[in-house]
Amino acid sequence: MKYVSQLNNVFRRDEIIFAYQGVINELISRPMISIIERCMDKQDDSLNVKRRVYISLMLCVGDIIDHLVHFHSDEEHRDKYLLTVGLNKEEYKISVGYQIQNEHLLGLRTKLDALNHLDNKEVRQAYNNTKLESPDIEVTQVDFLYLRKKTNRQINYRFDPIDDKRSYFTYQVSIARNLKTEVQPVLEMVATA
Repeated sequence: MKYVSQLNNVFRRDEIIFAYQGVINELISRPMISIIERCMDKQDDSLNVKRRVYISLMLCVGDIIDHLVHFHSDEEHRDKYLLTVGLNKEEYKISVGYQIQNEHLLGLRTKLDALNHLDNKEVRQAYNNTKLESPDIEVTQVDFLYLRKKTNRQINYRFDPIDDKRSYFTYQVSIARNLKTEVQPVLEMVATA
């Protein structure tokens, strides 16, 4: 009950424009993305902001599809995927959730923590180096790196234990609706350097 109450508060605060729980595959993802695009078209955001949201959304949906294909071919877990898109005055928020095996939890946490400790310049350098040096690197790692690069913000995440073998992994990316607020700190750093 506590989780439902928390979720309800999030829906009100972040003005959820789209929420879906179930199987997400290529066939289902196309109409979902069209619905989200139509909701974004009603907003008075710049094309650049909408492009960042769209790219981030595609990466998140791709992560879900990749996870479904590689880890949950059994029927029991196929409907446990979650995708929400919300917005408020400052930002868009895309949230993703799915089950993972606990044996992968530490590695994923380590990668995300390392990624979140990089500043935006280091993220861009890491992304460029990864593409050049390791074309065979895990898709998920590149996707999280690219998400971080496109959003200029940390990836919020959490693991909620289900049982001794599985946890529910959720992550959220946010994209500023006013890109001037994203550029401001960079200009201040250049001015003081």
